[in-house]
Amino acid sequence: TDERIAQLLVPEMSGFRDELAILDSKHSETLKLLGETKRDAEQLNDDFQGFEKRYESQHQMDVKTMGHTSQKLAELGSMLKYTDDRLQTQTDHLKTTTAMVKALKTKVTNVEHDLQQTSMQSCDTSNILRDHLEKYQALEELVERIKKACGGDEETRKRGSVWVAVDALKLRVQGNSDEIKDLREVDVGHSDELAVERERTDDILKGMATHQDQIRALSDQIGMELAKSAMQCRMEDRLKTWSIIAKMRCTGEKVDSHQSDLQRVGEQLASMMKQLELTKSEVQKTQDRLESTNKQLCDVSSGLELTQEYWQGLSKGLRETHKSVTVENCLLPPARGAGVTMLPIISKTPRTSQKLAH
Repeated sequence: TDERIAQLLVPEMSGFRDELAILDSKHSETLKLLGETKRDAEQLNDDFQGFEKRYESQHQMDVKTMGHTSQKLAELGSMLKYTDDRLQTQTDHLKTTTAMVKALKTKVTNVEHDLQQTSMQSCDTSNILRDHLEKYQALEELVERIKKACGGDEETRKRGSVWVAVDALKLRVQGNSDEIKDLREVDVGHSDELAVERERTDDILKGMATHQDQIRALSDQIGMELAKSAMQCRMEDRLKTWSIIAKMRCTGEKVDSHQSDLQRVGEQLASMMKQLELTKSEVQKTQDRLESTNKQLCDVSSGLELTQEYWQGLSKGLRETHKSVTVENCLLPPARGAGVTMLPIISKTPRTSQKLAH
C-alpha cells in the first residue's frame, strides 16, 4: 500500500512541483508588475501634486487678475462718472455760449444798422463838401480876377503874397546867375591849363619817338635782338614748372583735406542714419502705443455712449412716471363710492318679491 501510495503521489507531487515553479515565475512577474505599477502610481501622484500646485498658483493669478479687472472696472466707472459730469458742465457752458452768441448777434445787428446810418451820413457829407468845393473854386476864380484887376502898383505888390513870392524867385535867379558866371570863369582857367599840358605832352611824345629811333639804330649796330634769350626762356620754363608743381602739391593737399572732410562727413552721416533708424523705431513704437490708446479710447467712448443711452432711457422713464403721477395724482384706479357695488342689480318684480319674502 505504501508503494501504491508512493506511486500515486509521486506523479502528483511532480505535477505540483511544476505548478509551483510556474506559480513562482508568475509570482515574480506579478511582483515586477506591482513594482512598475507602484512606480507609475508614485509618478502619477507626483504629477498630480504638481498639477495641484500649478492649479493653486493659476487660481491665485486668476484671483489677482479678477481683482485688477474689478479695480479697473471701478476706475472706469469713476472715469465715466467724471466724464458725465464734464459733459454736463460742457452742456451748461454751451447753453451759456449760445445765450452770449444771441446777445452778440443782437449787438452786431445794431452795429450794422449804425454803420448803414453812418454811410448815409457820409454820403450826405460828401455831397455837402462837393457843393462847398464848387463854391470855393468859384471864389478862387473871383480872387484871381480881382488880383488882375487891381494892377501891379508897388503897394499892391508889397501887400500881395504872390508878388512877394515872385520877388523871392527873382532873387534866387539872380544868385544862380552869379554862380554860373563864377563857374564859367573857373572853366576858362582850366581850359588854359589844359592847353599848356597838351603842349607838354606833344613835346614828350616827340622826345620818345627820337629815343626809339636811337634804340633801333643801336640794335642794328650791335646785332642784338629784342627777343628773349634761350637761357631766360629756360629759366622761365623752370619757374613755370616749379610753380605748377607747387600748385599741384597744394591742390593735392586740398584734395586730401577734402577727402578727410568727406570721410568725416560720411561717418557723421552714418551715425545720423543710425540715430534716424533708432528714432524711426521709437516713432513706430509710439505710433503703436497711440493706436492702442486710440482703440482704448474708442472702447471707452462706445461704453460711454451706451451708458448715456441707458441714462437717457432711464431719465425718460422717470420723467414719464413723474408725469403720470403728477397728472393722475395716483397710480391706482380711482376709488368707488359707498353705494357702488360690483354685483348686478336685481330688478324688483312681484315674483321676485315673493321669493325674497319666503
